[in-house]
Amino acid sequence: MFCNNCGSKIDDGQLFCPACGAKQGSMTDNNPAASGDQKQKKPVKKFVLIGVILLLLAACAGGAVFALKYFSAGARTERLLTQGEQYISEKEYDLAEAAFREALEIAPDSADAYKGLVKVYEKTDDTDALMAVLEEAVEATGDKYFSRKLGSIEDDNRRSDVETAEMIREAVLADIADGVLTGRDDLVVKKGKVTTIDETYKGLGSPAKGYNFVAHYDADYGICYVSLNGFVLTSNDGINEYMEYDGELEDREDLALLASLFDPGDSSAVITPDGEDHPGLVTSESVHLTMWFPITEGDVERHAYEAAIAEMAEEYPGITLDWEAYEREAYKTRIKAAVAADELPDIFVTWSGAFLQDFVDAGRVYCLDDYYPDYCNDLPEGMLSTSTYAGKHYGIPINYNAVVLYANMDVLAEVGYDEIPSTYNDLIECCEALKKKGIYAFSCAGNEVWCVSEYLETIFLKTIGSDPLNEIFLGRATWNNPGIADSVDMLQGMISDYFDPDGINMSNEDVKTAFMNGDFAFYINGTWNCIEFSFYNIEVGEMPVIDSRYAGNGSFIGGPSEVIAVAESSARRELAAQYGFELAKRISFHGYLEGNGLPSWRIYDEDESGYRLLRDSIEMCTDAKMFVLYGDTAMGYYDFITYYDYLSMVYDSSMDGQEFAEALTIDIR
Repeated sequence: MFCNNCGSKIDDGQLFCPACGAKQGSMTDNNPAASGDQKQKKPVKKFVLIGVILLLLAACAGGAVFALKYFSAGARTERLLTQGEQYISEKEYDLAEAAFREALEIAPDSADAYKGLVKVYEKTDDTDALMAVLEEAVEATGDKYFSRKLGSIEDDNRRSDVETAEMIREAVLADIADGVLTGRDDLVVKKGKVTTIDETYKGLGSPAKGYNFVAHYDADYGICYVSLNGFVLTSNDGINEYMEYDGELEDREDLALLASLFDPGDSSAVITPDGEDHPGLVTSESVHLTMWFPITEGDVERHAYEAAIAEMAEEYPGITLDWEAYEREAYKTRIKAAVAADELPDIFVTWSGAFLQDFVDAGRVYCLDDYYPDYCNDLPEGMLSTSTYAGKHYGIPINYNAVVLYANMDVLAEVGYDEIPSTYNDLIECCEALKKKGIYAFSCAGNEVWCVSEYLETIFLKTIGSDPLNEIFLGRATWNNPGIADSVDMLQGMISDYFDPDGINMSNEDVKTAFMNGDFAFYINGTWNCIEFSFYNIEVGEMPVIDSRYAGNGSFIGGPSEVIAVAESSARRELAAQYGFELAKRISFHGYLEGNGLPSWRIYDEDESGYRLLRDSIEMCTDAKMFVLYGDTAMGYYDFITYYDYLSMVYDSSMDGQEFAEALTIDIR
């Protein structure tokens, strides 16, 4: 044993070193064989070191997690959005723009970043940048907020352009009267140059970047108007209208067409719907009528209503219309309360289908059968089918859309078809031919129930017929119809055999893009797609009849869902009915021009819009025998919710046809 201080050799068990006198430890400190009753000394320093290391590692790990969270793409985007909003509140708009743009570099489809940029450009009154970012946002996000905002701004710009064009036209007419301008063919010229906003009348206003006003005049026909990049604009005492003209006005034939649309020699002529004024509306005394409608200032249909009401005021000065507009959801409550209290206005806009039927059943709506014959030449009776109950007409249609069959002709050409199949057997043969070539016939956004309904309701219609389906949708017949179950099974079979399986994970916008790009052949959807599809080799047609025992051609899902009705309690219901027809005709006309759907009324002998699919759809649908409203529109609210619940189980075959029919038979009245 050795001293633990000086190292001198000492005897075992000796407590003190004889050399240095240092106290020695217990025997167990240096003798592992000592008694087991003594505990070994713990390596304290080693455990402390390990603890410190573990703490440091934990701190590093926590820091890494914090850094990961702090510097992750989502977190950086959120910080940039917050910074952008802060900069807006501080009016540091350049910094705000930079923050939102940086956020978009991280998250290119961030709707919040785009909304931030919209705020910046609105605050700085940068209209060009605002329009550009809205178009960019529509493309990147598909968010309807941006498309609605873009449409609203374009509408405001168009109205401004119309007002500017009217000032130009008045100046042109004044110059013509003073002999400053002379007519050469259809163009106003001054010193041999076409007169545009940028030349002679530069001080009167300026259109959007890249657009150009041109003043047109022809002395022989007495026509003077102003166009803006293919749009003909004019006004009449502040009522602004426009029509789109396809092509250049180059010859006398074009001028003759314009002469039929404008009143020759009248410098304030305005395009108006065809049809004679109704003599019953010419009154010798001042009359007031009241009207309600669910079209507020921000709605796209608002301008069509305002223009039509203003025209009526000018044409029938003895009648004053006192109107009130409501937000749509608030209007539903308001109109139902008025029906219950029998306090409806003289004229009101309502939804057709089950919504109007409840009012008719309550005896609150005036029958229009005595007045329709005066308008039957301009208003096809099929357009009244969505507001006809027990064979009587109660609504005056305005605009509408319908579900149609679109075909990509480039895809069909790959299997030898140059037209849309006209029979159901031909359609299936075409689908088989496409399948053999590895081409999908259809696709559908399977997770968007309304898209599935466009397909299934069309098959319902062409299987059981329009009248039985309408009765089912309105709750007057049971869903226990064999054709309902067969239709569900048929659609599920087509989905299995002919549909792109990726459709169930796609949005409708993605499906539309794929269709336009030629990824599949057929697409069943609404006529609101006509303008966009007109730029592709796409044709429009009617879904073929599936069971000719019950169904036929000339019937469509859709039709006028908003109509004008007259209160039975109105003291002037006869006058109100005539006024309602005339007003609906004008709203339909203006609404069509502004892209609010197809016109229920025969307004043109030939469509001049330049969008061929619109023209073809109008021609196909105008003389339809019957429209059956979309199921979600025709039904009452609770029935519609139940219907959609079961409809959501159709596309992935969670429920077969028989189960679908039985469930709805039980759960819907």
